[in-house]
Amino acid sequence: MYFQFIYFSLAIFVLYFQLPSLMIKAAFPLSKISSTLVSVLNLPPSTGIELNSSI
Repeated sequence: MYFQFIYFSLAIFVLYFQLPSLMIKAAFPLSKISSTLVSVLNLPPSTGIELNSSI
């Protein structure tokens, strides 16, 4: 019983310190994807504005 409690607390301890690093690892690809999505989504309006200004 005592060993189970130690393993349980150790697992929570490891999860508590591994979760931020995992979220940081997941955040980098997400930020890259979001930045590329923003750049792709910002391209058509800018070209449309350029076309409208030329017209």
